[in-house]
Amino acid sequence: MRLRPSGSAGILVGPIDAFREYQLKDAWTWEHQAMIKARPICGEKILSDRFEKIRTAVLGRPRSKARLQKEVTGMRERMRRELLTPEKGIFDLKQDTGAMVDIEFLVQYLVLLKSHDYPALLKWTDNVRLIQTLIETGAMDEYTAHVLKHAYLIYRAAAHQLSLQEKPAMVPHDKFKRLRQRVEQIWLSYFDTPKT
Repeated sequence: MRLRPSGSAGILVGPIDAFREYQLKDAWTWEHQAMIKARPICGEKILSDRFEKIRTAVLGRPRSKARLQKEVTGMRERMRRELLTPEKGIFDLKQDTGAMVDIEFLVQYLVLLKSHDYPALLKWTDNVRLIQTLIETGAMDEYTAHVLKHAYLIYRAAAHQLSLQEKPAMVPHDKFKRLRQRVEQIWLSYFDTPKT
């Protein structure tokens, strides 16, 4: 609840018109990235329909490529600084370079950048179907999309298996080395910035 627009002092629930205004005028890029995954799961159909219209309007706006790149990479680096505790010889399946969150951020970047031209990108909220839609719209080539989808599914399966064993999502550094390198190369091809 501390992530609400006015912080921990803000109201818990507001009118949907206020939500729309905030998303269109004041929300940060990372909030729009989060909205890509948002979907109604219960409640009045009229409210769900209204939310979907707002989501489409917010996510489907044209965006500056340079500004979007800067904001997405900036947030990703901040997350890595705050959430990643590097351990020698260990690969964090979620937060390390070339890991799940890099794939999610890259997909979110492309959805925000391309959905103005390709509204089909706003249909799905999960990464696997979003990656497939990136292929179908021509926003990403098939080989690149295959590598990202393959890596994401492998990382996710490994993380789930570790979670069932009540272990953190970490594996030996060399376990997915080639896959990780491919994801890192794809990241660099879109963002042109070296990763730390």
